[in-house]
Amino acid sequence: MMHLPDAPRPLVISAPGASKNKYVKSLTIDGVSVDSPVIRHEQISQGAELVFEMSATPQAWASSTLFGDA
Repeated sequence: MMHLPDAPRPLVISAPGASKNKYVKSLTIDGVSVDSPVIRHEQISQGAELVFEMSATPQAWASSTLFGDA
């Protein structure tokens, strides 16, 4: 948890299972699914909850964003 200057709420980042799973399967910001690996300043500047779902194997999540159609 991070307290950002002038933000009404904290920035909370969690990635359950990250100690054994190193690949991102999905991401939600405040419960809304995110399809891109890019997190914009306005999405987190007032505080937010980011939850990364992790996987033990490589995933297709956001791969087309970075590398074209995967």
